[in-house]
Amino acid sequence: MSYKFLNADGKFLNFNECKPEEITVICDTQTDLDWEVKSAEPNDKRFFQRLMTWNEFKDYVNYLNEISYGGFSDWRVPSKHELRSLINYSNVNPAYQKNIFKTIVANDYWCGAEPFGPRQDCAWVINFNVGSTTAKNQSLQSYGLAVRGRKLPPPQERFKDNGDGTITDNYLKLMWQKEANGRTSYSQVLEMLPNFELAGHRDWRLPTMHELSSIFDDSYSNRNWFFEDYFEHNEIPHYITSNTFENTYVWVINFYFGYDGYYAEKTIPLGYRLVRSLTESDDTFQMPCSGQKELFDANGNVVKINAELAQSSFGEMNDYIWDMRSGLTYEKPNKKNAAYTLEEAQEHVNQLNATFFGGTNTWRLPTVDELRFIVDYSKKNPAIFDVFACCVRPDFYWTAEDYPAITGERNWTIYFAFGCAVPVDKNQPCGCIAVSGGYQNLADRSKKRYEIADEYVIDKYTSLMWMRNELPAMTWAEFDKYLTENTIAGYNDWRIPEMKELSTIVRRSDKNKEWFDPELFPHIYDTPRSFFIARETFNGMFNWGCNMIFAYDGYYADRLNGKYRIKAVRNI
Repeated sequence: MSYKFLNADGKFLNFNECKPEEITVICDTQTDLDWEVKSAEPNDKRFFQRLMTWNEFKDYVNYLNEISYGGFSDWRVPSKHELRSLINYSNVNPAYQKNIFKTIVANDYWCGAEPFGPRQDCAWVINFNVGSTTAKNQSLQSYGLAVRGRKLPPPQERFKDNGDGTITDNYLKLMWQKEANGRTSYSQVLEMLPNFELAGHRDWRLPTMHELSSIFDDSYSNRNWFFEDYFEHNEIPHYITSNTFENTYVWVINFYFGYDGYYAEKTIPLGYRLVRSLTESDDTFQMPCSGQKELFDANGNVVKINAELAQSSFGEMNDYIWDMRSGLTYEKPNKKNAAYTLEEAQEHVNQLNATFFGGTNTWRLPTVDELRFIVDYSKKNPAIFDVFACCVRPDFYWTAEDYPAITGERNWTIYFAFGCAVPVDKNQPCGCIAVSGGYQNLADRSKKRYEIADEYVIDKYTSLMWMRNELPAMTWAEFDKYLTENTIAGYNDWRIPEMKELSTIVRRSDKNKEWFDPELFPHIYDTPRSFFIARETFNGMFNWGCNMIFAYDGYYADRLNGKYRIKAVRNI
């Protein structure tokens, strides 16, 4: 575990130099959860030895939000999985890091915002003396610890059935065995693991208590605790983990009654489900969504789309905002109106790295694509996802990409009033949002990124297949008819790209001003350069797209009667 410490003003403290009473919030950088720190004063509502019923604890959390404790007003009752993250299963009496969490008591703590499924008069508690979970009558008293920060998303946003007997948790970066195994002892599982292979992988293992807890369905929607849409199960209630107790017992979770403990001997046959960690190379880039919640057909009629396609994938912490799809972390500027020349923006980034801002020194200016990912094309003034509203204004923001049409004088920006890419004089004050990380280096245009065939190009970084040959300018209706009547390279699921997709094949910093790579798309300039449209619309009347004479983009295409170029795409 790695922790940071905040005082009442929201400033980071040096743990080895500060006084315990100065610490207001403990930030767990591994889980991106913030925990309240209790008071040592008996008359304080936050007194660390104060006992509460379950309803009193919920009222207490509301009180923390009313007073904006620690500068935040989004405190909540922790889920069982969140509270369990503080448990160290290598220890008992107490089962947590007492040198860090000095005001936690080795006893029961309430968790779960909803009652215990089978008994509505009970609620979950975790015992911090040993780490076990049970249900307790809500009228009885226990301790309570509030949390804020990253939540586990709903299962449909986390899990993906790979169709090969495995389930990927894209949020926690784990791959699970889908099948429920028969009764086997802990010792027998360890013996068979070296020879076990599934879906081409041989690094399977037993999950830890924390990992197995993450696939425990707290909603009890099917009168058990399985996510039944993803994980098969049988009549075996207990599932073993890799955590042991006193070398004789193994920790288990009961998926029928919901309890867990360390009471199973290693020789007793129980259920199990294997897991493997996704390495960095397994992290899968997913194109961030456009935000647009409705599209239009060729006649201008509204077409409903899958709500998940417009769902934001961003999460928020004190200093930064992260994107689960791209793997990027965005600085959360504490001065919304700050403006910088390009040189000053780079100095700002250098300062973030020098101060280890957000716990990292890998901050940089974003590419056009990376900055465009935070655009919400369903909005304007500003056209950004809500999570950025606190720190981004409808203005020009710097990227790392130079505009070669006027060498050395302009750089590309994203104009967040609408979401378009515009080159701006390097001495003009603009906004700045630094980025870090990312599953793929989208600035890399080398040959290893692409797979080229006669009729298509595969971008292995974005998992998109692009039509390689060119089509004449068409109206939306004509293109729709063309795709309906034609199969291209053996596929019939081609479509108009989204702006964020179209942007990834534009080379805005090419010194020869060849905005498309001629090796990937050799015939793109056989016809006059023109406007390539995207599927996002503006006010229902215009299409977004990119002007390939200057590499600018905008929303000025007549979507009903205008004829434009289209670079068709499909997902792979």
